[in-house]
Amino acid sequence: MIIDETKKVERIVHRAMITSLGRASAYIRGIARRSISVKVKGPPSPAGKPPRSPTKRLKNAIVYVVDKERESSVTGPTRSAVGRIGNTHEFGGTEPPK
Repeated sequence: MIIDETKKVERIVHRAMITSLGRASAYIRGIARRSISVKVKGPPSPAGKPPRSPTKRLKNAIVYVVDKERESSVTGPTRSAVGRIGNTHEFGGTEPPK
């Protein structure tokens, strides 16, 4: 007699994959947060280097989200916390004066 437990194995694998994905995303978030320095003085960071954030707003705005349905995750700055500047730091460019 053969017992088919394919669905059970698929559920266990899916759950383990989501857990691993969350942990990997949290690790990447930690690396990104640690790369941002909080120095107040000095010239801006050169292109390709991590930005500085003297107020820690950019550092605290980096989050991650795991999408269980698509089995994927996204890590980066939230627009609601820092506005468009997070996107500018991530992909380069200039910001108009406020």
